[in-house]
Amino acid sequence: MKKRATVIIILVSIWASACSQLFPEFSPTATIIITVAPSLEPTTQVDTTNCFYVQASSDMPAAANQVQSTLKSAQIDVVNSAASGDGKNFVCPQAGTSTFISNQTTLTITLKVDSLDDLTALGNLTGKVLDNLMNLPQAVVPHWQDGQIQINFTSGSDNRVLVFPATYGITQRGQGLNGASLWQALNNQPCMMQTNQDSDTDLSSQIQAALIKAGVSGASVTVTVEGNQCVNPKDGSVESYSAQTTTFNFILSVTDIKDQEGIGNLAAQALAALSGVAKGDIPGNQPAAVSFTFNDGSQQQSFTIGYAQAMNAYQSGLNGIKLYNVITNPS
Repeated sequence: MKKRATVIIILVSIWASACSQLFPEFSPTATIIITVAPSLEPTTQVDTTNCFYVQASSDMPAAANQVQSTLKSAQIDVVNSAASGDGKNFVCPQAGTSTFISNQTTLTITLKVDSLDDLTALGNLTGKVLDNLMNLPQAVVPHWQDGQIQINFTSGSDNRVLVFPATYGITQRGQGLNGASLWQALNNQPCMMQTNQDSDTDLSSQIQAALIKAGVSGASVTVTVEGNQCVNPKDGSVESYSAQTTTFNFILSVTDIKDQEGIGNLAAQALAALSGVAKGDIPGNQPAAVSFTFNDGSQQQSFTIGYAQAMNAYQSGLNGIKLYNVITNPS
């Protein structure tokens, strides 16, 4: 089996002069993963004019307080609650601000109960929690329906944990399940289909080696594979995986971004390196693609073309301006 390392790629186009003051390590195109400081208060209202964003995670104390207040108002014995979000951190260099927006909020709620063995009571309490969570204000607890809920039931020094995707819990409750039937449904969840993107390090290394051998300098390639995986919602384990499509991402340095002849010749060299990969070694049951990014240090151009069309053009002997016309105007 080929080794794959999960990656998250974010291409952030920004004004280099503004960003160099705030984040000196940024280039005009940057790949970054940032964890936002817990002190940032997430919000759904932000002016993103002249801002860029990076993927981020953040604790959400205001959301946690709202959850606890809502449940206590319903006479639910809440010990504590926590909320955390995955989303985007919008950085606005001109305004000097940084604001987090959650696209998926995870809730952790600890409840005190009389007995951990009364599954009917635990199911009824879970149903009551879900009913009251539906009243949460979206502005304070954004997209909790897209996240995960963990309920820790405590009795004395003992505890029992229930974890489920919020959408699944809402669906089961909406079907009228409560008590023991709801408890059973939430503890016997089917795996959840998710789309993920991985890096095929074996193929990336193979093509990179071919580029180096051909003397192509300032070039890099990352092979990304998008697929569907069925994830166990209770422990996060992957029960099954199916690759869908592969993209060969070339980043190539050029002297002049306007030199179409030179770009076409460089693309031909990249495709020559790619031609060493057997079709049977390309993951996925959907057509693959080839992505080119040409950069002259101050400007860049990016094009994506189907793998089959790109290889047909290369194998037909096209290069220079003729190949440039194909990759910039794919059919």
